[in-house]
Amino acid sequence: MSARRSGAQPGGTLATLRAGLRRRYRARLSHARVWRRELPTEIDFWADYLRTGGGQFPDEFRTRLDPASVLDDPLVADRLGSLPGDPVRILDVGAGPMTSLGKTHPSRGLVITAVDPLADRYDRLLGEAGIVPPVRTRACRGEELLEHFEPGSFDVVYARNALDHSEHPMRIVENMVRLLAPGGFVAIRHYRNEGETMTYEELHQWNFEIRDGHLRLWSPRADHDLTRALAGRADVEAAQHAGSYHADWITAVIIPDPTARAEAVPGTGAPSSCPLCGAWLGPAAPRLPGRRCCASCGTQVTDPWPSNADLSAAYGPWYRPAQGRFGALGDALLTRSRGTLARRIDAAAPPGAILDVGSGDGTLLRALRARGRRATGLEREAGDDPDVHPRTLAEMPGPWAAIVLWHALEHLPDPGATLDAAAQALPSGGLLVVAVPNAASLQARAFGPRWLALDLPRHLVHLPADALLSALRQRGLRPERVSGWRGGQVAFGWLHGLVGLLPGHPDLYDAIRFPDARRAPMTRDRRTGTLVAGAVLAPLALALAGAEVALGRSGTVYVEARR
Repeated sequence: MSARRSGAQPGGTLATLRAGLRRRYRARLSHARVWRRELPTEIDFWADYLRTGGGQFPDEFRTRLDPASVLDDPLVADRLGSLPGDPVRILDVGAGPMTSLGKTHPSRGLVITAVDPLADRYDRLLGEAGIVPPVRTRACRGEELLEHFEPGSFDVVYARNALDHSEHPMRIVENMVRLLAPGGFVAIRHYRNEGETMTYEELHQWNFEIRDGHLRLWSPRADHDLTRALAGRADVEAAQHAGSYHADWITAVIIPDPTARAEAVPGTGAPSSCPLCGAWLGPAAPRLPGRRCCASCGTQVTDPWPSNADLSAAYGPWYRPAQGRFGALGDALLTRSRGTLARRIDAAAPPGAILDVGSGDGTLLRALRARGRRATGLEREAGDDPDVHPRTLAEMPGPWAAIVLWHALEHLPDPGATLDAAAQALPSGGLLVVAVPNAASLQARAFGPRWLALDLPRHLVHLPADALLSALRQRGLRPERVSGWRGGQVAFGWLHGLVGLLPGHPDLYDAIRFPDARRAPMTRDRRTGTLVAGAVLAPLALALAGAEVALGRSGTVYVEARR
């Protein structure tokens, strides 16, 4: 979004109070909600700008319309000589109805492409004003750049006073970097702390500033270190310059490290940025066995990333056979636990339909329906239940009284997008129920690559509890209940790990399953020995689980969050 409005806010006690109240109110709203709600204000601004010939910026208006205007932003113009190609391909992200970039350069040819989410609406405004821009803006959100352009398509990717208006600026910066051809650079120019200056009115959501030499992007809901997030893949040259009476400029030039480009996206479908917070996962990302770690939020990403064939094999017929997994007693306990969960959800959620993401064998769906709820499920493949669909949450817009992600989020390739979709599909007062393994738990640390809940390759992401809670709050989902017990598998996680430390590393989880539901064949004697070991170690496992919960580092985390 390329808004150019600026202006000092009125002073005085009343204005200060109003600004403080707005900051607190915006801190409760997700960036997605603010972005959708405030789009009409952006249309109104540009309608007035075009109707009045630029309003208070007539010179800038004439420059935007002049096909012979010279590219004079030193952030770009001073570096064009170092680029190998001619003409130079420039992408202006969040350009508004007419790019602010000059269209010519004394020594280089220029091909400028401009994009903006509201381009179609701007076209109508331009038509009403009788204006034909030298460069027609194309409709494209910054978060979706890679759906419209191939990586390596541009020599320069530029954004001016646009990222601070967006929903996911970190994701946009990542996309901008990936669009660069070898030798290219990203150029960013924004007013310093524009969200604060404008007291978060309209689309002003984010702030740029330099702290301790690092480029920071922050809001009342989140704080990102861009320099750190891109470390290992790109150098960030950030600076603060005198601007106007309104604010100083924060500028940044992002130059990819050519030695890191080949490693950044291995060609296996693995995410190049954190699926939860969007921070870059480059070659310098910390590593654990089978995982890369996000230095920003602590989320771990399975590495190597499984192919579709790998996942199909991992979810083979043995994973959830038709006759059940655990025998009559085990399946009865599972049914009872899902009934308890259904009772809890029914009591906490407002009236309406419920969506179970990753509904499995449908036990929870049946329990919810038994309580009079209309319940729909999502799974990898459709089964016999006509209300279970092989779709993503984004394809089920709702509204839903409650959305359940019971040990499902870790199986999904993009948990951040899933939580975004959940926030959009829930009405005010709607309930989100999430249970996931806690990658920051004591048992995860104790057992490392043998931790039961690691479950590679089915678990694609591994979320620390704090990162999950932060992600929920950032999306306007207020955690009302957080439990280290209700997520299940806490004591069994310890018991499985303790048994697995014995000679031969016996697998307790396989031992309690039907033969057809095991990952590998198991002899009767080995199964008996494994079960006996589990019985002997059970008191220790229960004690460790209790200590883990008391310390706030339980093996799973259960969250009820309200929209």
